[in-house]
Amino acid sequence: MAKKKQFEYDSIVNLLKDRSSLKQFIHRNTSKVFVLLKIQLAELAEQLKTDMNKIDPYVKIDFIDKGDFEAELHFSGDVLIFSWHTNVFNFPPDHDLHKMDYVKNDPDLSYCGLLQIHNFLCDSLKYNRTLDLGYLLARIFINKENHFFLDGSDRLGFPMADFKTQIIDAEKLRTIVLNLIMYTLKFDLLTPPFDAVRELPLSEKLANTINSSISTNKVGFRFKSELKT
Repeated sequence: MAKKKQFEYDSIVNLLKDRSSLKQFIHRNTSKVFVLLKIQLAELAEQLKTDMNKIDPYVKIDFIDKGDFEAELHFSGDVLIFSWHTNVFNFPPDHDLHKMDYVKNDPDLSYCGLLQIHNFLCDSLKYNRTLDLGYLLARIFINKENHFFLDGSDRLGFPMADFKTQIIDAEKLRTIVLNLIMYTLKFDLLTPPFDAVRELPLSEKLANTINSSISTNKVGFRFKSELKT
């Protein structure tokens, strides 16, 4: 019995040494990438603001650092919210990632940190319209070797198929942000059908203004975004 308990204890120590140390390393690594991302966001926002002020100073461009885990990029009527999820993730056993030779040769390479990008309307945040909808545009997965892929529309680039060769850096982060801005700007806010918004419960009117009681979103966004142009 003593030998069994010692074996179980040693197994726990080995798991802590291997698995927990790996996750802590990836956690620290992803934190550094998020800092680098915020630098790119700040520089890009300043550049866009300077250029747009020469064309139309009423087009608002802003970068807002929300702390260690979140940042916002405001442009025109949209905002991209970049967030760092502090946990480390693996993928289901049947996921295509595990079929790659790159991962087969070292299964630890499938563990990834996660950055997420959501799109909301600026007015949704400004006027606290809690019924408005936002959309997850992309997820960036980064492993212990700083290899990464982007989970989202193919238009955003950096697919999982290139996980073996794609290494995250400032230039690639800037490209991702530019692609996300372009992706977002191409889709206009569409008015919902009249019948979909003709009824307004009094409880919602009493709790909010009329504008904030009607859910506003880019109608059909997830479908229209994939149409070929």
